[in-house]
Amino acid sequence: MKTIFHLKNPVQHYAWGSAEGIPRVTGITNDTGKPMAELWMGTHPAAPSLIMSDAAGKEESLSSVVNLPFLFKILSAATPLSLQVHPTLAQAQEGFKRENNAGLDLSSPTRNYKDANHKPEIIVALTPFQAMCGFRPVAETVALLRELHTTALTDSLSRLEVSGNYGKFLSFLLNADTDTVQSIAASIREAVQHTKTENNQVFTEALNTASRLLDHYPTDIGILAPFYLNLINLDPLEALYLPAGIIHAYLQGTGFELMSSSDNVLRGGLTPKHIDIEELLAIVDPSPYEPPILHAQADPGLSSYPTPAEDFFLAFNVFSGPTLTYECSEPAIMICQEGKITVKRIPDEEIVLEKGNSCFIAESRKTLSVSGQGTLWVATKPGGIHLV
Repeated sequence: MKTIFHLKNPVQHYAWGSAEGIPRVTGITNDTGKPMAELWMGTHPAAPSLIMSDAAGKEESLSSVVNLPFLFKILSAATPLSLQVHPTLAQAQEGFKRENNAGLDLSSPTRNYKDANHKPEIIVALTPFQAMCGFRPVAETVALLRELHTTALTDSLSRLEVSGNYGKFLSFLLNADTDTVQSIAASIREAVQHTKTENNQVFTEALNTASRLLDHYPTDIGILAPFYLNLINLDPLEALYLPAGIIHAYLQGTGFELMSSSDNVLRGGLTPKHIDIEELLAIVDPSPYEPPILHAQADPGLSSYPTPAEDFFLAFNVFSGPTLTYECSEPAIMICQEGKITVKRIPDEEIVLEKGNSCFIAESRKTLSVSGQGTLWVATKPGGIHLV
């Protein structure tokens, strides 16, 4: 029975995507010049990977042989993604059922829940990567926004300072009228003209980021987000883990993203798409939160990024010649970032992966031998792979 399959993976051409990032990682060409935002590796019904099912090269969905609990992506952003929050499993199940019962089509632009699953995720930078993630400490937000000198925020900042809770503050922003948004935008433009680089570095970084957002979304209240969300800059191989409820937006860069198999996104700005304010406020965690920057932990034969997630586990290894033997007790997806790697399931299956090639590995008691020169990434479930 065949247990190793080459993958053919779909690309999502979202407007915020880079035209060059995914081709640089995978070696595939972008003949159209369209943005290539995400390459999906998995079995999510919206865009499952394909496998070669027989010697004649017949293609079929990977979902015909497995239903993976995770979705593995290459994400490449040239411009900011939307401000967003992901639900817990219980919230996703309830929301999906509710919208189904309401007769809302899965393709409806007003749909919040595309499936009944949660979406914790990890992003590992392959290039310098910038993100906004989690509410800043309240005192820091109040100080930064008061330095912006916009009267439109005076009352809401006072309430935030007293309550220490971002729920009502976010509600005020999401329900802001056109005049309020224009006033805030004018304050950002004014500050850009008069702020000197030797001033408060935290304020300057927030201001510069807000100015860049203003170029893309001049009428969107999300332009204020850099002042109340943590700005995080990742170097290659640094990572962020995002649990449910944490408001965030990726701003620029290319990375590997691994998540539970879901496409559920509650948006809160920086987008022309549907924003359900009431649902977002019910999902978002209003507490200050700064996610730690994760670094790979070196284990025998693997460097990994452990997280609390039960659905996925991400690791890589740099091979330099000697053959290593692994046991793969859970389904896995492997992708070669660079070089040439041979994956062999003893005794009778072998696949060669070069830059950008990926494969699906079915769970089996047979061991895997991996050799070659290059970097191989693997996505599986926790405990799904180990050196033997």
